[in-house]
This record gives sequence, structure tokens and C-alpha cells, in this order.
Amino acid sequence: MLNYPAAQRNTAPILEALLQHVSRTATGVALEVSSGSGQHVAALARQYPSLQWQPTELESRLLDSIGQHTAGLPNVRPARLLDAAGDWATQLPDMEAHSLSLVVNINMVHIAPWRCALGLMAGAGRLLRSGALLITYGPYAKDGLLTPQSNVEFDAHLRAKNAEFGVRDIRELEKAAAPHGLRLHAEIDMPANNKTLVWKKD
Repeated sequence: MLNYPAAQRNTAPILEALLQHVSRTATGVALEVSSGSGQHVAALARQYPSLQWQPTELESRLLDSIGQHTAGLPNVRPARLLDAAGDWATQLPDMEAHSLSLVVNINMVHIAPWRCALGLMAGAGRLLRSGALLITYGPYAKDGLLTPQSNVEFDAHLRAKNAEFGVRDIRELEKAAAPHGLRLHAEIDMPANNKTLVWKKD
């Protein structure tokens, strides 16, 4: 079972932000894209027992960790493989369009190629019912400005590691989201110079 210190630190603030926009009594199916170790989905499932949670991950090596973190939670389904940049309809054929109550994506868009962010918007736009939310979390630039200096240095580090990585600009994400019926509904400042972005399906 993997335990990431960053996930341990940010779980409580993310839950606090989520509770501002999603009722604890929400029902239906919630999809987590890029579940990582499984720490986040386990915490979310405990706070939202009426939602059925579907964790997903690109890397098959992480499925066991997700399963261990969520063991014994009756509202968490077995983790599935999902390439966010791919065709979600093919990868998740049992999920009907406009059927999901919530999509959550934590710390992915800056450590993945831009095509993954595009795939996230397309997939969430297709699967979310009208009025439902996509929640994304991580560091973001805005209007071409990235602050503070620690985020500038983090962005440079990411791009040096992989030229396809990098902190994304909220305005560029808005452009990517719009064709899929998603609009930015709320922007919440978080600890460690991160943000939670709440996207609503029109």
C-alpha cells in the first residue's frame, strides 16, 4: 500500500473545499480520474457514503494500492484502468452519457501531457449529467501569470523533467472545457499555493 505525504497533507483541505459545493448526502456515481495511491478516494468515500465511487488510474501498478486503501468501503468499486487522454466511451463502456453525479481529478493536469487535460474535459463533459460538477485540484497560472516564485520554479522543474508537463493556465483550461459544456463555477485558493477549480456541466 502506497502512502504519499502530499496526499496526506492535502486530503483535509480538498474535502473542506468539496463540501462547499457538493452535499454530503449526494447520490449517484462519482468518478475519480487518476486515483494515484488511493488515499484521496478512500477519504472521499468515507465523507460521501451515499455516492458510489469509481477510482481509475493509468498505471496498473497502482491498482493494488487503491484496492488496499479502499478495502472494506462498500461504496467504492474496484479500481479500473483509464487513460484520460483516450476515448472514455471505449474504456468505460458501461458508463452512459450524462449519468455521473461527480468527477474528481487531483494533481494530474500539471504532471501529464496537455492531451490528458483535453481528454479530461471531453470525458467529463460527456459523462456528467446537467448541473453536475468536475472538481480539479493543483497549481494553476491565470491570465498568463504564475505566482508565487515557488510555483514558477516547480513549473520549470516539471518542464525540465518532461517537456509535455507544466502548470496550466486557467484561461486555457476554460477554452478546453467550453466545447464540452463545462464552465468554471468556482475558484478556491488552497494551502501550498494550489487551487481547487469547480467546473459545472451546463
